Amino acid sequence: MIHYINQLPESIPENEIKDLMIMVLNDNNISIEEKFECIEELSDKQWHCYKLIDNELLCIIEKWIKENYRNDSIDIIRSIFNIIVRLGAQNTYDWLKKLNISNLQIRNIIIENSKELGENISNPYEK
Repeated sequence: MIHYINQLPESIPENEIKDLMIMVLNDNNISIEEKFECIEELSDKQWHCYKLIDNELLCIIEKWIKENYRNDSIDIIRSIFNIIVRLGAQNTYDWLKKLNISNLQIRNIIIENSKELGENISNPYEK
């Protein structure tokens, strides 16, 4: 699936992004790691629409991230940050910052990204 998504243009219609995100999240044949990678790439395409993501879809993605988060994968943590920044996923950002992480490397990634991003990421088009 990631190969297909990577072949898409940088900007595609929002409804197509939504359909692909839902399809990825519901496909049991895609590994969790690949799902994070697919959602990350689709989040970038959503960001290139220059419109905030549909709130209902954002809630679905945020719920999925929280249910599938792993605190032992640097790749997943990096994907999560890329997703939440591009989509303006403030609730997931706040949740992630409050997690008690024992893995020092992952905790440092969260701390460094949080310092760089500040407190409010709800609108990815404002700084």
